[in-house]
Amino acid sequence: MMELRLRVEVNGMYFSGGAIAEVTEQQLQCFEPLKTNDDPMMCIADGGVMASSEAVNIVMRTRKDAADVIAKELAALIVHEMKKNDTHNGYNKDTA
Repeated sequence: MMELRLRVEVNGMYFSGGAIAEVTEQQLQCFEPLKTNDDPMMCIADGGVMASSEAVNIVMRTRKDAADVIAKELAALIVHEMKKNDTHNGYNKDTA
């Protein structure tokens, strides 16, 4: 089984840190290579699909959806990390 982790590192004036999102097994299926052909006979020979087929469009939409989900998860993790330095009434929110 393949594991995939996406890591973002932030080095800035007010925040340095990072976030790691683990890609689920279901999302990993989107990373599987897509075999396309222009010739139907080649599709039969290598198990690929026609490049202009609806199957290819579905895979591409699924990949985009998976990428959007992963990006939102990373964004939420980064925002959470940024909040660690926030204060309220002079105290760090995590320790107050």
